[in-house]
Amino acid sequence: MHSESKARFNTAEVDREQRDYLAGKFVRQPGNLATRHQTSPTERWLLFSTIVLLPLQDHIPNIAGFSILYVMFAILAVYIVINRAYSLDQVWLHPVFATGYGFLFIIVLLELAHPMSDYTDIVRFGQMIMGAVIVASLCRDRRALGVCLYGFIVIRYREKQCQISRAQQRCVLRRSETSPLREI
Repeated sequence: MHSESKARFNTAEVDREQRDYLAGKFVRQPGNLATRHQTSPTERWLLFSTIVLLPLQDHIPNIAGFSILYVMFAILAVYIVINRAYSLDQVWLHPVFATGYGFLFIIVLLELAHPMSDYTDIVRFGQMIMGAVIVASLCRDRRALGVCLYGFIVIRYREKQCQISRAQQRCVLRRSETSPLREI
């Protein structure tokens, strides 16, 4: 009977910790030495601005030969290394990323055996994995993930506005070309 009440207490404690974690509060996870922290407004702004800059990278001039997204990810990487190294330490060994590292290793070995090696795509794939690790290090709670989703919503809304305005401009041009006043 004593063990049943102790088991009930433990499950209630676990339920409370899970509820607090989902609510975004600070929680010390059992068996995990790191404390989970909420993302700061700065981190959420960095995530949002990075996502919103995705479709604009062709329209913003390069900075010292680097695209705006390359610069943005460099800023994110420096911020994470300085302020959130514990988060990076937990994320970079995740099984999903370990699979990516293994794939990179295999394709590098295959490319080394090729007589006309070209590593540009391999480097690009490695940069994508590094970018995913950086974003995953910042997306530690639901608020950060929500900010990322809002960023994609803003992108899609803006693209739709541009498509509608282009369609309206084409309509106006077609009307002016077929206008009877033009023939006079």
